[in-house]
Amino acid sequence: MKKTITLLMVTCLLVMAVFAGCGSNSNDGTGKQPATADIAQKLLDGIAFDDELIQLEGDRMTTQYDEINADDLEEYTVYVSSSGATPEEVAVFKLKEGGDAQALEDAIDSRVQDQKDGFVDYVPEEMPKLENCAILHQGNYYALVVAGDSSGAQDIFDGCFA
Repeated sequence: MKKTITLLMVTCLLVMAVFAGCGSNSNDGTGKQPATADIAQKLLDGIAFDDELIQLEGDRMTTQYDEINADDLEEYTVYVSSSGATPEEVAVFKLKEGGDAQALEDAIDSRVQDQKDGFVDYVPEEMPKLENCAILHQGNYYALVVAGDSSGAQDIFDGCFA
């Protein structure tokens, strides 16, 4: 009887260990799947911006990122310059499973180029922000940070997944 109970308990423990190992909150093996709003807030808090940034809501994001297929996104958070006098921006996108990653990368590159085209004659002293912007990627997350010094963006972004 003791052997049967011991064997049953060991079997139960093994089954529990197997099921505990099956759970995961990540589809790419990296671990955390933070909200885009949380990532954007950490970038806003950790990087110095000259201008106040405001969040784009609703279809205003697709106006700024006209090449993005919103159906490919699980979620997004975008902040842009409130005055329009600077190209400063924080944009974080989470691609849906099976979404077109190359199209999203191209849309981010296109946004940067559109901003360069607009600022080169409008406010040329803002061009270094665009020339040195940070385009970040991890798993199904993509981000753009345009600031006077975006050098810390990668560490902040990576920290959101640790």
